[in-house]
This record gives sequence, C-alpha cells and structure tokens, in this order.
Amino acid sequence: MEDPANAYLNKTAEEKYADFSEVDPFPEIPDALLNSTDIFKYILTTGMIYPFELANLSGATYTCEFSGEYIFWDDKRIKHKQNLPIDKELVIKPNSIVFLGIKQTFNIPEYMVLRFNLRVRNAYKGLLLGTGPIIDPGYTGNLFIPLHNLTSNEYCIKGNAALIEVEFTKLSFNNTWGMKNDNLKNIINSLKFGSVPYIPKPFTSKRDTEKYDVYIEQSLVGDPKFTKRDTTTLFINSSFEEEIINIKTLQENTNKKIKEIDHLKNLLTITICTVVFAGCTLFASTCIYFCNACKIPETNKKLEEQQIINEQQKSFLNTMEDRIQVLENQKIKEGETP
Repeated sequence: MEDPANAYLNKTAEEKYADFSEVDPFPEIPDALLNSTDIFKYILTTGMIYPFELANLSGATYTCEFSGEYIFWDDKRIKHKQNLPIDKELVIKPNSIVFLGIKQTFNIPEYMVLRFNLRVRNAYKGLLLGTGPIIDPGYTGNLFIPLHNLTSNEYCIKGNAALIEVEFTKLSFNNTWGMKNDNLKNIINSLKFGSVPYIPKPFTSKRDTEKYDVYIEQSLVGDPKFTKRDTTTLFINSSFEEEIINIKTLQENTNKKIKEIDHLKNLLTITICTVVFAGCTLFASTCIYFCNACKIPETNKKLEEQQIINEQQKSFLNTMEDRIQVLENQKIKEGETP
C-alpha cells in the first residue's frame, strides 16, 4: 500500500491548494520571512508555486523564469502580445517598457504573502522592475512583470531566462487558519521534511568592492539567456543621458542655424535698403527727367518768341538806321545849298 505522505506529495498543485488555501499546515512556523527549509515545506504541501525546481531555491528566495510570453506597445500605441519560439529572443530596446510573463503559476494561501524583485544580476544590467511589488494572499494564476530599460543598451532575453526572485512572508496568526481535518493532520505529521536533500548554504565569502566593476560587467554577458546585445563594448549609461546629449547637439545646431539666419537677415536688410535707395534714386531721376521733358516745349516756344522779337528788333534797327542815313544825307545836301 502506498505511503499516504508520498501519495499526497504526488497530488497536483491545484489539489494541494484546495486543501490548504485557508488552512495552515505548519502553525508552529512563526510569522516571519521564511527560510529555504520552510519555503520548501510550504511549496510541497500547498502547491503555492508550480512547477517547483529545487535548484531555484536559495537561502530565502525562489528564482522564477521568463515564460517567453510578452506584451508591449509600439511607438504608434499598438499593442503586441506574443510568445517567443524556443529558438528566438526578445530585444528590449533602450528607454522602453515591456511586460514579461513568468513561467511559474502561483497559488498563494490566505496566510502567505509573496514579494518579488529582479535578480541582482539583472539589476546590475541597469534595468528597473520597481520597489518590491507583492503577490497578495489568495492570488492564483500567472504574472506579467513590467521591466523598464532605462539604459542606452539593447538586451536580448530568451525563454526560461532567470528573471526575478520571490520571497515568502507568513502573516500574523489567525484562528480561522487552524486545521480541522484530522486526515490532513495525519498526512502532514507523516511528511518527512527532515530528510530534504538540499539545504541552501549562506554566503560565506566577502566580495571585494574594488572588483565590483567586474561583477557588473559579468552581469551583462554572464547569462546567455539574458545578455547585452552588443558585447564588444561593455558599459551601462542612461538612455536619458544620450537624449540630453542629442538635445544639446540639436540645440547647438539650432543656434548655428539661427546665427546663419540672422546673418542672412542682415544681408537681406542691406540688400533691401540698397534696392530701395536705388529705386528712390531712379524714381527721383525719372521725375526730374520728366519734369525737364515737360519744360522743353515751353522753353522752345519762348526761344521762338524771343527769336521773333529779336528779328523784329533787328528789322526795327535796320529801319531806323536807314531813316537816320536818309536824314544825314538830307542834312548834308541842305548844308551844301548856298
């Protein structure tokens, strides 16, 4: 006959959650941030994370992977929801937000709360998830996490890439979570969790702060499933910094263009003034010409009249000279008379 404890552990996560979503199988575990051994007990008993892999469990957290499903909106505000093929990768562009699906399914009992954040290695990439979002008690289902790339780097991520770390906190005790089913009590009491084959060891080595640049650079290329796209040059800087540089460059170019336009405006002003002055001069000259042209007939008429007067005066003088000559001749003749 099969051991009841083994039979229970082989039940599905949904069946375990149905048994213990409102019943605490380990009331003796204090309400606190759980260590790896207690996390192991609750996961195997309540099915609160599925699938469960022992290798993902560390001292106080459980590592969850990218499922390959993602959502994002493009620059035209069009929504894209896709699932990566196993041999493809998603490129996370600079200064962008993408919602990444988590592979594990969560079945959170009423007496437990989960908090998640990026793995440290991913935080070293310059990515931002947020400050400790929580998974509420009673939540069942999968997660999409909003990942912000505030750097100028492009990152490539594949399915099953280690993405976030989850911590488990047990809520303060409530009498309604007491176990009322004697059969469940017997099963839980028969579980041999003392023989768990893996107990995570705490870190005993101290990292050299002088070598943190090495750790940061390693975070960019150390995980083949989640890495910087261009690995020839390793750096992390803000995409806003590049935008500021671009804005400054644009501003400098704009200032140069404004100076060139001002210079052209000055030249245009001088040209317009010169044209206006030339136009005024031409207009004045034209006016003088037409005024003088209008005076020519009058002048010619006066000249003709003066010529007539001169002819008349000349004729008068000739006549007078002739008369004088006649008188002188008469006088001479009279003087010769005895």
